[in-house]
Amino acid sequence: MPVKPVPKSLGPYVQAGDAVIGAAVLTVAGAAGGHWLDRQLHTAPLFTMLLLFGGMFAGLWRMIAKVSGRNSGSARARPPAAPGAAEPDSSRQAGDADAADED
Repeated sequence: MPVKPVPKSLGPYVQAGDAVIGAAVLTVAGAAGGHWLDRQLHTAPLFTMLLLFGGMFAGLWRMIAKVSGRNSGSARARPPAAPGAAEPDSSRQAGDADAADED
């Protein structure tokens, strides 16, 4: 069964939901992993707290990256240049073009 595309009007809500659910999953995974480590090493609540806060930090970092468009799937990323296309010469300055026209 094919998956229906998300309507464009729901796009921001889907992205926000993804960011929030991702942060929650990282937080819960950190707490669960820390709890398991504490049970194995008899160090309660050391790793539970460390990995809980680590998961919260990672979730917040991911959320900020999604909002600011710094993730790999961002629509703001510059598309790759077409094969054989010349790269723009960033070393030339605006004044150089005027000097070339005067010759």
